[in-house]
Amino acid sequence: MADTTTLVSAADSRSEADTLRPGIALVWHSRARRGFEPLSLGSYAITVGRDEAIFAGGPLLDPRISRRHAEVSAAPEGVRLRDLGSSNGTFANGRRVQATTLVYGDVVRLGDCFFVVVRTGLGLADGDAERSLLVGESASLARVRRELSTIAKQESTVLLTGETGTGKDIAAREIHRLSGRAGRFVAVNCGALPETLMESELFGHVRGAFSGAQQNKDGLFTAADGGTLFLDEIGELPPALQAKLLRVLQSKEIRPLGATVDRQVNARVVAATNRDLIAAVNRGAFRADLYSRVSQWVVRMPPLRERREDIVELVRHLSGDAALQMTPTLVERLLLHSWPFNVRELASIVAIARVEAAGATYDLTPRIVDQLNENAKIVVPKEAGRSHVDVEEGEASPAPDLAELTELLRRFAGNVNQVAKHLGKHRYQIYRWLKQHAIDPDEFRGPPSG
Repeated sequence: MADTTTLVSAADSRSEADTLRPGIALVWHSRARRGFEPLSLGSYAITVGRDEAIFAGGPLLDPRISRRHAEVSAAPEGVRLRDLGSSNGTFANGRRVQATTLVYGDVVRLGDCFFVVVRTGLGLADGDAERSLLVGESASLARVRRELSTIAKQESTVLLTGETGTGKDIAAREIHRLSGRAGRFVAVNCGALPETLMESELFGHVRGAFSGAQQNKDGLFTAADGGTLFLDEIGELPPALQAKLLRVLQSKEIRPLGATVDRQVNARVVAATNRDLIAAVNRGAFRADLYSRVSQWVVRMPPLRERREDIVELVRHLSGDAALQMTPTLVERLLLHSWPFNVRELASIVAIARVEAAGATYDLTPRIVDQLNENAKIVVPKEAGRSHVDVEEGEASPAPDLAELTELLRRFAGNVNQVAKHLGKHRYQIYRWLKQHAIDPDEFRGPPSG
């Protein structure tokens, strides 16, 4: 029977085209413990204001939001956003706007509340979301969860694709969890194994198979018998081992190194790669027949920049604190970052924030700014349909109020350069704000506070 490759993501994308609707989701409220609250939009305009009860959690009640702050409506490209003469402005992707059209993933700030343009619809119902190992409420992640649920109880080999740090290992564990297989989940990074040890690690060896083999040893396929074997970075396998892996997948039998007889093994294989395996096949670096076998089901893990609405929930999850507090400047920077290393990079930033906060509110510290700026130098694929609000002329994100500016000057002992670095602004902008508030930074000179 010929092998077939099923691209689940592509099929689901086509079937969902008619069920998804544009919407906007509240993802962070600085004054209340509120989570992901999506609002589905139609062609008619909906007013967003301080006292409007349009989100699941009720009125926003943010004093920095005007009573009638902005209005939103569905548009062919995504969402139409218009400011209604608000006192503190309407911001899209860090820029003050009067009216603009936004696409999925764009970030909106009203007062100290943050929203992300999202896809909504009944087709995204996900009954297993609370138990899932995959954290987030985005449409793209809901689609992945449904795909994994569909394929988990099958025997077919699964290939997880996606950029580094997107959670392919978590998806593999999710497949095992949903499969109901009684055996173990065993993971191996093919790129981390020395080539001379790969065959022994995967298939085992018998005593005397090579110098130093003083006793029989089971391999990872045997360890995963009755369970799931996760082959991460499968594209790193050398050609000789590719041929042996193909034989195991076809026959469900392994032959330990040095043995003369085969052993039956029942390990469901889930593979993963961040490489273009089709390109590797075309240049002869990866066997076409092995690719056909491992790609019976292909699931693409979305990069973090395609699921910005999940970022705040992920921060809470990674910090282990559902009631976590963050400053608006940190939330905005996290939502607008390009995340070239995806969730793995976010975990690193959360670890820095946890140490520097020491139990207090997470803030956009100079160390975090430096790390994000350094990572942002990595070129990432441009998001299809991404709006250009972030590069248009316009006023930058909201100026800090008098109390916040005074606190920053006190913290950095009047060092305007440090305040600018903390806020991600040029020092000239800080001086303009100081002039507006008639503040003399010299009055704060001295040892930094805290």
